[in-house]
Amino acid sequence: AKTRPNPYRRAILQCLSSGPVMLHLRQLSVLMFDAMVSQFDAKFVASLVFGVGMKPLDDDTPMDELRMDTKRAHSDDRGMGRSTSYKDPRRSLARKSGGGYMSEVVSALCLSVANVTTHQKGIYKIGFDAIGAHSLLYLARENYGALEFTAKVMDGRRRQASFYLAELPSKIEQVAAISVDVGSDEEEDPSEDDEQRKGFCTYQMFYDQVRSKTKFSVANEFLRLKDTVGKSEEDEYSQLVATKSKFDDLSDRVCGTGRFAEKTKAKDNRATLIGRGGSSAFDFLRIDALSSFLKELAATESQTIKCEPLIGFAISRGGVILSTKVSSGMDVPRSVFAPMSERLIRKVLRPEDDGREKEPPRQGSVVGLVGRTAVPCVCEVPRTSSHLLSDEAQSVVSEGVTWQSLYLVFLGRFMILAEPERGGTGGNGRVVTACSVAKVEVERDPAAQLNTATPARRLLVTHASLEGHVPGLFLTEETNSIASLGPFNRLRAIRSSLDVWFEDENAAEQAYRVMQSKFRRARAKRGNRLRERLAQDD
Repeated sequence: AKTRPNPYRRAILQCLSSGPVMLHLRQLSVLMFDAMVSQFDAKFVASLVFGVGMKPLDDDTPMDELRMDTKRAHSDDRGMGRSTSYKDPRRSLARKSGGGYMSEVVSALCLSVANVTTHQKGIYKIGFDAIGAHSLLYLARENYGALEFTAKVMDGRRRQASFYLAELPSKIEQVAAISVDVGSDEEEDPSEDDEQRKGFCTYQMFYDQVRSKTKFSVANEFLRLKDTVGKSEEDEYSQLVATKSKFDDLSDRVCGTGRFAEKTKAKDNRATLIGRGGSSAFDFLRIDALSSFLKELAATESQTIKCEPLIGFAISRGGVILSTKVSSGMDVPRSVFAPMSERLIRKVLRPEDDGREKEPPRQGSVVGLVGRTAVPCVCEVPRTSSHLLSDEAQSVVSEGVTWQSLYLVFLGRFMILAEPERGGTGGNGRVVTACSVAKVEVERDPAAQLNTATPARRLLVTHASLEGHVPGLFLTEETNSIASLGPFNRLRAIRSSLDVWFEDENAAEQAYRVMQSKFRRARAKRGNRLRERLAQDD
């Protein structure tokens, strides 16, 4: 049967794929579309929406057939009843599941699921619509041709989002450079060049807690199925990839916070822009997980979830399905979770795996101090770390606290605390502890002005490790490094701290500036490596 000219079909597809100017309309259209298709049998509604068995009207179709029994129709209306993708070079694949009609619907849904809006000053906002992803999965899994086509289109959207995300720090720095950042307490190194600022911006987007309304960084949002902990050699982390609509979503979308472009009119300072960049990075994780999920479904012809309702389950990389219908956590019972690609996990968690030295100098090894910045300092030695010293008799004990004179040294990508080599000429030091510079932060002592009993001043050094490593001399701040979300453990860093004392305020300030510069440069390098890998999409 030929399709009847339909004045609504094209309009619905245009609403699903509309741009940022009609963002509210697109969000409501996605909600309406998911609520509609979810009410019917998936195979039936997929055949209907994809137009399986329909013969698209072509340009050489007689006018009387184009008009059928619609008296008011004219030649311009025939586009409402025919597929604009009919002459697409990929139509052989599309015809397997409804011809160009299928490719139109899939393309529109993919645009609504993985979308990019643009700020009036050129800043991108990458978005992910989990409800639209539910509609996409609900329809595509019933038709192999549609599923294969969907996987290819979504992979293209993922690649495009990856490129936009790599370019986002450049846009943020351009806007931040001309905005008045009133009240910002962030210290910037005047010697930093553009590349360093872009790299540091990328680092903040992924690893700092910069997103509004959340206490987690993007890296903390890596979800690990509890049942897979310790059972796989490679890290396996998941993301929410689809959510079935419910009535409450209507009020959320109607009474939402408004378009991205409207929200960004209020503030253009760097911290706000980086926070929005973090939100884009988080949504990119979900786009990547959905793309990987679709590829796996296409490779297995969706056999792993053929009999599963698209609600309330998580699937592991090995195909094991775990129900989440009775799990806690907002939206978890009505959502689908799937693993992110191993490629992206390596990019975010291990961007420094580039063939250079990966392990810090071993405790007890000797490092040269000549020609390096070696700052004299004093640190408290906890009882659990007393074995790190070569000679405890050289330490000073005051009021039950053990103190040790050390040198603060930077060697490559590592920060080292070394004790003077006994019996040497002073040109070498013995490593007491070492850690990655990119994982360390330093703060001035907020109570320094109140301490007038001694000229000595301290700096507060904090180490954060996603791998759970605590360097020697450091004391753990948070013993519980795991936060649960339903059947998942959220990846969280173990934080540990160390007070480093200096002779006086001038010495402490000089050490602070040296440390701050080293730490920012290390973060910038890590951010730039991640940005390069996102741009290459290797």
